[in-house]
This record gives sequence, structure tokens and C-alpha cells, in this order.
Amino acid sequence: MRTLTYGENDIDLTAVEQLVEHGQVEAIGQAMAERVRVVSGDIKGIIDEVERVIGESGLDALASRPHPGNLAYFRPQELAAAINRLRTLRIAG
Repeated sequence: MRTLTYGENDIDLTAVEQLVEHGQVEAIGQAMAERVRVVSGDIKGIIDEVERVIGESGLDALASRPHPGNLAYFRPQELAAAINRLRTLRIAG
């Protein structure tokens, strides 16, 4: 799976070759669903917040509900790539 659905938007991640597991895409989707809308500022701030949450509480902290353990770690660059492909994203400064 290389397409992530975010709201009504499909984010095509086929060009992000470093994503090799479905769990990485799932974790990025969870991170975006739970963190992109609540963190104001720039993309770096969003990524820093996601990294902080993962560092303190692990990947399962990204999920809004108990998750069956199929999330896989991703690098900040892959999260940035997914956020940058979200055409409807508007960041207020």
C-alpha cells in the first residue's frame, strides 16, 4: 500500500521509495491524523512533535484508539514527504 487517505484526500507515496512496509504508511497516517491538525507552525514543528511523542511513548501513542501493533517506525523525512504531498494543507504562521 503506497496510498494514504487523509480525510477526503489520497496521498500518493509511490515515489517515497524508503517506505518499505505497510506499517510505516499506517504509522504516518496515524501521525498525520492525530498531530497535523493540532500543531500550529511549520512542518518542522509538526515533525518535531511527532518525534517527541514517539520518543517518549512509542509508536502506539500515535493511534487514537488501541492499535493491534502493526505500526512500523518511519524516518522524519518520510513524514515530511507525506505532508508535502497533501495538496489541501494550509499552514498559518
